[in-house]
Amino acid sequence: TPDGNPVKAVGEKGNDGDSMFTSIEKVNGTLVITLANEETYTLCLAASVTYMNGETPLEGNEISIAAGESVTLKYTVEVMEDYSAEIISQKGVEATLNEKAKTITISTDSTASEGKIVILFYNANQTITSSLKVVIVG
Repeated sequence: TPDGNPVKAVGEKGNDGDSMFTSIEKVNGTLVITLANEETYTLCLAASVTYMNGETPLEGNEISIAAGESVTLKYTVEVMEDYSAEIISQKGVEATLNEKAKTITISTDSTASEGKIVILFYNANQTITSSLKVVIVG
């Protein structure tokens, strides 16, 4: 209650009990909750991105690459569906995104010393901004 006094829940248990929910559905990165009184609430679920170098997840979203070399990373976007992506990279570090294969190929030229890549994943409900630090070795 508003005055802070607890209210005891009453009702039948199990299959014969009343439910306050008509449905709960996950729809394109949202959770749609419909109550028995037909009120509907839509909540955005928190999306996340994971990058994999082979079978190993990147720690700290940092990748080391030799100057003049390239590497291809796999990525997964959790929760968000039907998304598009855009990628921005700094001078000396180039990155291309293959949305169908869910990969990012990062290349460096011989003059690069360090770089950063910013990736935007977005749909009608939300946008995730993700970044990868590129450390040039050798």
